[in-house]
Amino acid sequence: MGWTREDASHLLLRAGLGGSIHQVETLYAMGRWSAVDHVMDFDNGADPAWEIALPPGVDASASRQREETLTLLYRLLGSTRPLQARLTWFWLDHFTPAVRLAGRPALDAQARVLRAQAAGPYKAFLPALYRSGVIDGHLAGSSSRGAVSDQELLRQGMTRGAHSAGGGTLVIDRPAVRVAPADHADIVRRLFDRPDTMREVCEALHRAFVSPFADSAQVSRLTDAWQASGGRIAAVMRALLRSHGFWDLRVRGGLVKGPLEFAAGLIQRLDIPLDRALLNAVADSLARAGHWLVLEAGTERAPDTARPPEASALMQRYAFARHAVFNIDPARVASAMYAALPRRLAPQAFITLLSQRLGIPGLGAHTRALVTDHLGQHEVTGAQQERVLGALYLLVCSPEYQRC
Repeated sequence: MGWTREDASHLLLRAGLGGSIHQVETLYAMGRWSAVDHVMDFDNGADPAWEIALPPGVDASASRQREETLTLLYRLLGSTRPLQARLTWFWLDHFTPAVRLAGRPALDAQARVLRAQAAGPYKAFLPALYRSGVIDGHLAGSSSRGAVSDQELLRQGMTRGAHSAGGGTLVIDRPAVRVAPADHADIVRRLFDRPDTMREVCEALHRAFVSPFADSAQVSRLTDAWQASGGRIAAVMRALLRSHGFWDLRVRGGLVKGPLEFAAGLIQRLDIPLDRALLNAVADSLARAGHWLVLEAGTERAPDTARPPEASALMQRYAFARHAVFNIDPARVASAMYAALPRRLAPQAFITLLSQRLGIPGLGAHTRALVTDHLGQHEVTGAQQERVLGALYLLVCSPEYQRC
């Protein structure tokens, strides 16, 4: 199995939120398995975005919900550990939409718990969520009728979860019966020991990182890693990132980028510095797409029922892409896309190299024809900002870029 820059880009797109062109080059120089080991090493260097109490530009005296949202976006987009950031988002999306609706506990505190436990033993993960209030807040936002014990909410919520059509959000059924209080450690132990817990988590990871269609043979390999390691998510993720399915060219492009993955990946690929204005633009884009992260606290609607029609959500992506490409710092973006390329390139060569820099796994003939019409027949140079940015925008709006 060879190792290409496209492979390094694929690793960052799937095992991170996108990554920069510089990060792609760094991983490519390492080789495939060293690159996998690198993204798996959560102790490799500092992660400044998570080490500061409050990101630059965030106002502690302003709206708590807005500032918490901007803080989380800053930490996720600015993290130097792409897989840890992606797993943090995976667990947030999996466990805590209802906490956002309930308005407690603080989103940053939730994210820190999930980040710390992201790849550890699942048997330690569950009680950590319970102790931190993440599960309690999640269930408080999902069930508003009847005084039911935390233990019963935890038991039913964790055992009767269902994945919605829109993603990996855990949907909680309202408890039907009341039981006597029990020790939460015992409940967590029984949850961990359920035969289907292992497979449910492994299938969820496979759907999020490989393909929306679970392959039974590949999921079985992940469950083997789970059993051999005693339920360590790191062992499952290492098996996943080393699997043939993760690298299979036939499944690349099978996952559609979520709203955050689209925005974060574009920002990182275009090398746009994080500031409050940019974080606000990301938050506003997510809000217009109906994402649970920015719904108002106390909203009673389930996250998926608040999502606009797909056409509307797609238009929000186009709007954000236009803002990122043309409105923030177009000269910087054009320079980043043309950096280290020959002074002059034929249009077809430029399209190929630009699509590779964006991490597009395979450019279709229709998209290539559209970009060619924009560029015309003359050679492209880095000084032709309008041509470079126009081609970039068309590629970012393409169906191929919408998919990892």
